[in-house]
Amino acid sequence: MKKTFTFLLLLILASIVYHTYAQTKISGLQGKIINEKDAVAEAATILLRRFRDSAMVQSTISNNNGVFEFNGVKPDKYILQVTKTGYHKMVSGPYLVTAGRIIIIDPIKLQIAEVSLREVVITDKRKYYEVRPDKTVLNVDRSILASGSTVFNILSTSPGVKVNGSGDIFLRAGLRATIFVNGKQIRLEGDDLTAYLQTLATADVEQIELIQNPTAKYDATGSGGIINVILKRGKNVGFNGNITTNADYGTFGKAGASFNGNYRTEKINVFGGFGYKYVKTDHTINNLRNVNAADVTTFDTYYYNTQRTPSFNYTLGTDYAINATHTIGFLIKGSHETNRFDKATNSYMYFKGVGDTTITTLSNLKRSRENINYNINYAGTLGHTKQTLSADADLSILNRHSYEDIISSTYPTAAVNSSPSVYNNDTLRNVAPTRIINESVKVDYSNPITKNSRLEAGVKASYVKSDNTQTFNVLVNNIFQPVNILTNQFFYTEKKGAAYVNYAGTSNKFSYNAGLRLERTISDANTQTVGVDIKRTFTKLFPSVRLTYNLDQAQQLTFIYNRRIDPPAYENLNTTISYQDNYNYRTGNAYLKPQYTDNFELAYKGKSNYRITVHALTVADFFDFSYFLQSNTSNILVTTKRNLKRVNNYGAKLDLPLRPAKWWDINFNPDFSYYQFKDYSGNLNKWSKDLILDLSQNFELTKTISATLYTHYESDVFYGISDNKPVFYATPGIRKQLFNKAGSISFTCSDIFNTLRDRTTTTYRNLDISTYDKKESRIARLTFVYNFGKHTVKAARKHAVGNNEELKRMSGSN
Repeated sequence: MKKTFTFLLLLILASIVYHTYAQTKISGLQGKIINEKDAVAEAATILLRRFRDSAMVQSTISNNNGVFEFNGVKPDKYILQVTKTGYHKMVSGPYLVTAGRIIIIDPIKLQIAEVSLREVVITDKRKYYEVRPDKTVLNVDRSILASGSTVFNILSTSPGVKVNGSGDIFLRAGLRATIFVNGKQIRLEGDDLTAYLQTLATADVEQIELIQNPTAKYDATGSGGIINVILKRGKNVGFNGNITTNADYGTFGKAGASFNGNYRTEKINVFGGFGYKYVKTDHTINNLRNVNAADVTTFDTYYYNTQRTPSFNYTLGTDYAINATHTIGFLIKGSHETNRFDKATNSYMYFKGVGDTTITTLSNLKRSRENINYNINYAGTLGHTKQTLSADADLSILNRHSYEDIISSTYPTAAVNSSPSVYNNDTLRNVAPTRIINESVKVDYSNPITKNSRLEAGVKASYVKSDNTQTFNVLVNNIFQPVNILTNQFFYTEKKGAAYVNYAGTSNKFSYNAGLRLERTISDANTQTVGVDIKRTFTKLFPSVRLTYNLDQAQQLTFIYNRRIDPPAYENLNTTISYQDNYNYRTGNAYLKPQYTDNFELAYKGKSNYRITVHALTVADFFDFSYFLQSNTSNILVTTKRNLKRVNNYGAKLDLPLRPAKWWDINFNPDFSYYQFKDYSGNLNKWSKDLILDLSQNFELTKTISATLYTHYESDVFYGISDNKPVFYATPGIRKQLFNKAGSISFTCSDIFNTLRDRTTTTYRNLDISTYDKKESRIARLTFVYNFGKHTVKAARKHAVGNNEELKRMSGSN
């Protein structure tokens, strides 16, 4: 069946390409735009209008050589209307286009306008939340809540995005999203992903793209879609930048400051920045667990930690325009942070309902994390065509070192036959260094075959090496002795090669995008301590299809299909143990398999820019949840990952932008899903409903004062193997523009009612667990931002750098 589907997809793709090439011999018109000095005028807008009624037929923009072209033009008489900032509007023609010929016209010369002698102030009319046909775009600098914040924090208040108490980020149908930065995948999870996103200040971010159905150009990873963070690049000639400072207070105080600068000339763009912040926070987990063996033993566990994290991050990059069509660049981005955890776990054991034993575990953990990323990149236009070629080479290195002292004390409270712990009144020492090296190279090619079609293709190769060592020792007679059952060495390597082809075009009222991505992966997960070596090789095809029918200028109907993969994050394969106390561990699963998702969607986009989407998807070998293993003999609970057989999901979503008044904008995003979870053993076959309501409101109170309010609600839902109780939180903010809008001061309070927490119940197989998980979430933040330098552009000045190519850098893994 899969082979038949793939064959049909390739046949359709080949037919589309053939059909488009067959149209390349039809009529067209080409020309060139020059300025008052007879130099090329790039980025001029050209409208093709019928001569008899001035009806617009097509539009385009002149390239870096001032050249433009219109293809697929029906025989008739036409005029050209040309506009460019700083020049008078020009009308040229008429031109007679005949069948089967490409008409080449004389250069059109623009005349400078009077306004060119002055400076034109750039006015930003973008909204924070933009719904586009293939994605949703968040213009970060338009959000009050983003001031002085980080990418992680702003995602928790982004419509359509869900962030749970563990730091997991979900986008589509309750499935985990894959994080990209400038089109580059970040393979992190859990605390490592949270820590990385906390180093990305929103002051460095231009946009965040929420792409639920990415094309074959992107890595196939991400069942829940892609969240692509686009970093800023200065666009103004000269030196400019910004300074941001913030002071926060929740349970504890926090503070931060950052600087970002950019210097651009006709040929060179140099950009960079640095930031420092200090964060102190806390985390509470309460766990009630019943072990139903011969007699019921109950564990009532209270975990609490405080965490202090000073961190520093830096960025330095440059772009050099070799000429008007070729650019090379270099980027280095890094961060360093030190975590200090003070952890306390109190476990109260009850035997047949009677208090038996109290176990107190105190821990002091010091962890350093250093991440550095190098990138070189190239982007260019081939010859006098619109074909583009880009290439990237990346090296990412992550060094992490953990040093932890653990003191465990047991206090019997009754003389009953309770299960003994492994160690009583012991001191443990855990040393765990990790080093991960990630190398990748990719090449992308794009060819606009005609005015209405585009062919994309590319290749990518990557190599990952992860080296993890964990040494546990116990203090015996004032000497630390090895604990072999907790000591471990885990090595992981992964080689991946990928190639893709993607074709997009329009024909009358239809537009289409069809792609196919091939990925081959060779991995080796080696746990040397126990002699387990798991080698895997697989080659898979990942098709994607998008077909849109334009009912009229304001209404669209879109059908989407894609297949995606989620390989396990490195930490989910790592079998080293995260130790909480004698009865609670966390570890990875080297046998964990990738999960595969097939997704079907039908979307309607109506007037006023609202969108309704219905979907059906299935996930094979689903593992995107916490799995628990409990021994009724030792009473030990292990948190890990394991594959379920299948998850089915059906649902509908509404994106509804409203404007009740000129000063009031609303984005309302209800999302309803219906899940089915099935395991391999037949013990689990459960259906569950899920309702998520996101409401974002923005208020323009005066010309310089604006306010916002974001609210989120999720109903109770069964997910994985656990029941989750409802979640609600609200975050308000207000901002005042200063210094003729060069600066601003803002105040926000995340989770103002302090209601954000995870409450779960797990009754699966021999499990009977209730959990309360609460991180510090109510945080008041006062932020000051000042933008300096040149924020105007000479209207008549020609800018050589029109490059939107990505800032390339990739984070190391966990």
